[in-house]
Amino acid sequence: KAEPQKPERRQQKEVKAQHILPQRRGPVPAPEPTSTSSASNQPPVLRSTGAVAGRKQIDKFMEEIKTKHISQTDLVNVKQVHVKLPEGVLRPLIDVLAKYVAKYGQEFEEAVRADLAKHKQDILANLGGDVGAIDFSFLSARSDSNEANYYKWKTFALAQGDNMKRWRLTPFQMVHHGTVWHPPPEDHVDSSRSRSCSRSRTHTHHRGRACEGSRSRRARSRSRRGKDRDRDREPERDRDRYADRKRQRELEREKRQRSAEADRSTERKKRRKVERRLCQGQPAGTGRLERRERKELARIQAELKPLKATILRATCWCLDRADCAVEIARNLVEGMVEGGLALADRVHRLLLLSDVAHNSGSSLASSAWCYRRELEAQLPEAFERLHAAYRGEESRIGAEHAAGKVVRVLQSWQARALFAAQFVKGLETSFLRDVVSADALAPPAGIPGARASILPEAISVRLAEWRAQHFS
Repeated sequence: KAEPQKPERRQQKEVKAQHILPQRRGPVPAPEPTSTSSASNQPPVLRSTGAVAGRKQIDKFMEEIKTKHISQTDLVNVKQVHVKLPEGVLRPLIDVLAKYVAKYGQEFEEAVRADLAKHKQDILANLGGDVGAIDFSFLSARSDSNEANYYKWKTFALAQGDNMKRWRLTPFQMVHHGTVWHPPPEDHVDSSRSRSCSRSRTHTHHRGRACEGSRSRRARSRSRRGKDRDRDREPERDRDRYADRKRQRELEREKRQRSAEADRSTERKKRRKVERRLCQGQPAGTGRLERRERKELARIQAELKPLKATILRATCWCLDRADCAVEIARNLVEGMVEGGLALADRVHRLLLLSDVAHNSGSSLASSAWCYRRELEAQLPEAFERLHAAYRGEESRIGAEHAAGKVVRVLQSWQARALFAAQFVKGLETSFLRDVVSADALAPPAGIPGARASILPEAISVRLAEWRAQHFS
């Protein structure tokens, strides 16, 4: 009994390697013989549940192959659909939609249906073109139109590995015992173009192989002649190369000379301009602006905005012409108190005037210090007029906003010590309160005792001192 068990164990290992039999320990028992004659002449037969399962899998696989390869007799009793290519703008729309549905699945298709139900008009407007020719009824599950059949076939074909230009033409079934789908023929334009391109490439290839030998011989002969010619012309090329370099150096030298001459000419013009403004022998800052520069200053003040960039450009323009500080300061103050100007525009011009005063200590502009002197002489009267514009403003909110900006400007002057503290306080008082003229309170000239009760004697003495010592 020990000898006949060896082939059974070997057969058991082969079946186990094929993943048919489950793992077992020990030998497989031999089947009982049906008769004594057959038991003596036949080897033991292996039967197990694993072998039966493998046979069932093979039968199922063969049945699936038979269903996929449809015969002509099977096509008679099954519903058939012949897919046709849509015309117009609907085909590219269906192709794009089928591409994304094949990639992302049924959830994407449901999302498209939901968007169409809510925002159909917006989607049609965004697509543009002939809106009347676009119909999304092919997305309906019960639709049996040519467009719906094309959409279903295209989605399935792209999911199976076909592309937009090439697809399989054999009939097929999407489900077992289902409808037979006949794909549409490929585009004749693309196929004819591909065939013509292949014929031209083949013709060119054969002709190129025929001419390859003669072409190589001609190339070798030309290369030999070219080498000899280059050897003969080498000295001439060296001379040409040297002449080109020399000519290039001369051109660069002339260019540098012209540039230096232009710079010297510009410097001379600037120096003459400064000398003409300074009027040699006159005090600093008493130069005169040209007519073009006066117009430019008026334009700068008219276009002034409450922005750092515009005020910066205007300040730089004034500092570059500090040799004309007297005239520029007068124009700035006159522009601030100009008649018919809104209060906001007056405040904008005050900001420019403040920046010029803050930068009057610049060491780059030799006469910039003159701005502070000229502004100090003209600001009291300007602030009195600014007070009149402040009182005449109709909008109280706009007036208070402008007053806040003016007070901040005065505080910056006092913090940087641009002017004396008493002078800045007097400017603030003349802007915020009504100012009574000293001439109205002082007694008339030539009448010593007139209106003495109105103005005390101590104030009259101080007023006389101020008039003698100060410009105000």
